[in-house]
Amino acid sequence: MFGFLGYSQTKSTFLPQQFDFRWEQDQWLKEHAIEEKHYAIRQSRITYTADTAMYSWYRSKYKRSLKTTYLGRKTFNEHLLRVAKEDFSFSIDPLMNFQGGMSFEDTSSNILYTNTRGIQIQGNITNRVFFYGSFYENQSEFPMYVDSAIRASRVIPGFGSPKPFGEGGYDYNMATGLIRFEPIENLGFQYGHDKLFIGEGYRSVLLSDNAFNYPSLQTDVALFKNKIYYQVNYALLQETRRADRTLNSEAIKLRKLANIRYLSFKPLPELEVGISEVVMWQRWDDSTGTLPYEPLYLNPLPFINSLVEVDTLNKGYLGMNMSYTFQKKYVGFGQVLYSNDEISGYQIGAKAYDAFGINGLYLHAEYNEAKDNAYGSGNLQTDFYHMGQSMAFVQGNDATEFITTVRYTYRGLFAQARAQQIERQGQQIQILSGEGGYLINSRYNLNIYGGAMLRDADGQEATQWFYAGLRTSITNMYLDF
Repeated sequence: MFGFLGYSQTKSTFLPQQFDFRWEQDQWLKEHAIEEKHYAIRQSRITYTADTAMYSWYRSKYKRSLKTTYLGRKTFNEHLLRVAKEDFSFSIDPLMNFQGGMSFEDTSSNILYTNTRGIQIQGNITNRVFFYGSFYENQSEFPMYVDSAIRASRVIPGFGSPKPFGEGGYDYNMATGLIRFEPIENLGFQYGHDKLFIGEGYRSVLLSDNAFNYPSLQTDVALFKNKIYYQVNYALLQETRRADRTLNSEAIKLRKLANIRYLSFKPLPELEVGISEVVMWQRWDDSTGTLPYEPLYLNPLPFINSLVEVDTLNKGYLGMNMSYTFQKKYVGFGQVLYSNDEISGYQIGAKAYDAFGINGLYLHAEYNEAKDNAYGSGNLQTDFYHMGQSMAFVQGNDATEFITTVRYTYRGLFAQARAQQIERQGQQIQILSGEGGYLINSRYNLNIYGGAMLRDADGQEATQWFYAGLRTSITNMYLDF
């Protein structure tokens, strides 16, 4: 829930992106920091929040008490290890997902599992330097439709390339690391290995955290009492293809570059309008090998690189993101994607916090659509993909999706239902899913849970997947495709 939060004396703190456990922190920010926060650009960092205030609000909202014993505090209220001094803070938490389940579409082996172990470290040095790191080691066996997608792409959704494990399982890992420097107020520099998200929805047609982590160098600035916010990222991306191995080196994955920019304007505290630009730059040619850097890649100004033709192939994906918050509880949002010289995708949606005046009731609905070739037409160097995965709409080109979510929280108990209607390249897919459980520690979203997914797709055997486990919900892993 608030697992990446720092401490009250810091300017910047770190928040998890996991959608299902994020909505309470979203609500707190809408109620308490709406004038300060440009909320559409999501990543693991968020500025000008107060850990103690948010956590106190959450405890009061769900009538959760503070434990007094050491074991009780560490289990239910605190980070596993925390050191907090005047100019230095540091915390360590375990990360895990011990899940077991069954899927009934495969009669040869219907026992499924995930075994995740990891750790996260975060903190600050003075109020200028901030850091975060995490590492996951995983072994999993997935339902047949996910397994088929992995075998076709050689990529675990959101987690990169796997190795075989056991009979039908996969071994895979992921590391995240960030270091941020804020020399003056409203100016920041950040380098790390992470992912970004633009939008207020469950999906994004502009930029999503669906793909694997990637290294990037970021600069961001807020101007005119935070009414304008601008962020620019220089990212290094990869294909799943490898270059030929030489005598002196191993075969490396083919690389490409990306500029990711977002310019946001808040004329009113409740209204946010942003323009995004993602430009893919070719770095490899099958006939000549690695290409030289294009100097224009370093250009920090928006909307130039999308329009200028250079010797190196480049392709721009422009977008607009809009949201309006009414009474700090109801949000309408939308997106428009422009590529291939046309409007090629869009999103429209709404969500409500404490809907109908019911404490803990969250409602969400959205519709997403992407035209054929919206994210590219087969040139792996300039398509909107990283490690074989879409960096925007999870369903990819030529797809539509309607999603509704209902979630209710009572004290630490939670229950959720989600329905999805998908049409992808002519294939009809229906997904019904539900989860319930208990949030043990909201500092790093430790929860015990159980759930089910029913998936019916044209031309594929229906999936009936039931599961339960113990996990820390920090990142998103999108298996609903």
